[in-house]
Parts: sequence; structure tokens; C-alpha cells
Amino acid sequence: LGSHMRVLFLLMCLFVSSGVLTVLCGLLGFSHGMHTLSFMAVEVSLNVLPYGTVYMSHAILRYIIHLYGLICEGSWEDKETCIYYTDFVMEIGILFLNMMHHIHMLVRQIIWASYIIMSFGRFSMATMEELASHDDRCAICLEKMYTAYKLPCGHLFHKSCLRSWLEQDMSCSTCRMSVNRRGSHTRNEQEGASLSLSSGPAAVPNTNRHFFTFTCPARSGVGR
Repeated sequence: LGSHMRVLFLLMCLFVSSGVLTVLCGLLGFSHGMHTLSFMAVEVSLNVLPYGTVYMSHAILRYIIHLYGLICEGSWEDKETCIYYTDFVMEIGILFLNMMHHIHMLVRQIIWASYIIMSFGRFSMATMEELASHDDRCAICLEKMYTAYKLPCGHLFHKSCLRSWLEQDMSCSTCRMSVNRRGSHTRNEQEGASLSLSSGPAAVPNTNRHFFTFTCPARSGVGR
């Protein structure tokens, strides 16, 4: 019985450790919004130490059933039935949690991609005079620009490079000024007649950083 208690104690220690990590990640994620909170909580619950809080709960329940079968007088005829329903309920719970996690991430990524597409309506195309006056390369891909989008801060980028960058961070890659509406309006009031890379504007703090994405593994984007 002593060896069984040591195993059960080890399982409980792992369960408590994963539970503490889940709470800590939840508290850290809460400061960044409900999306980050739910992402952190589910990832830790399923994938830490190395199986997560949910899997540790399943293992502990199975071991408790095993111990009860050992100390039960006579044969426990319903043991297999109890094990079956325990496995069934836990597996259904794990699959449901995984499904909701993937749906949440997929919907969030679709919403974010739509927001990026709509954001381009606020950016103007750079004129040939602006391209000639800047005479610079795209700061993201370092290639020469023949057509470019102009951010509110005045910096110019290729459309594809800018889209890939904004999927990761809603700020200018050069001066780190936020490209949100609020930040854009503030900067438009301060923007001078000309702007160069060597004397860029003071950066406005970016408050809409994209902490994680949900994309297929084969895809590679700028800034990953």
C-alpha cells in the first residue's frame, strides 16, 4: 500500500503543479484580454507537464479506481464499467475542450484577417513623387519599391509586406507607431511636411499587438 500511496502522491503533485501553472498563465493572460486568457488556460490545461491538468485528472481517477479495486472485499464486478465510463467522460471532455479551443482560435484569426483587410482602406497609395523623395527600399523585404502603401507615420511599404507584418503587429515596422484609428488621427495632426528614415516621428505606444496566430504549418509569414 505504501508504494501505491507514493505513486498517488506523485500524481497529486503533478496535478497541483499543472494547476498552479494554469492559474498563473490565466492571470498573466487576463491583462491582455479574454482571447489571450482562454488561449493560455487551454494550452496549459492540455499541454503542460507534459499532459496538462485535464490528463492528470484522468490519470488520478483511473488510479483511484485501481486502488479501490485492490482494497474492495471480494471481486468488484462493476470495475470495468466504472473504468469505461470514466474514460468515456474524460475523453469526451478533452475532445470538446480541444474543439472549442480550435474554433475559438480559427474564428479569432478570421476576424483578425478581416480587420487587416479593412485597415488597408485607411492607407493611401504613395505617389511617384513620394517614392522618389524617399528613395528607399521596403524596410520589411529590403527590395526596391515601385508601388507602396503609405502609413499615417509617413513610412512606405510594399502591400504584401505590410499585410504580412500587420498580421503580427499593428504598428509601423520602422518607427513602431500604432496604425490604429486613434493612433493614426493623433499622428496625422503632428505629421510635418516631410519625413525621412533618419528623423522619424516619435513612436506612439502600440496597444494592439497580436500575440499569437492560428495558421497552417506550411505557411510562413514575415515577422514570425
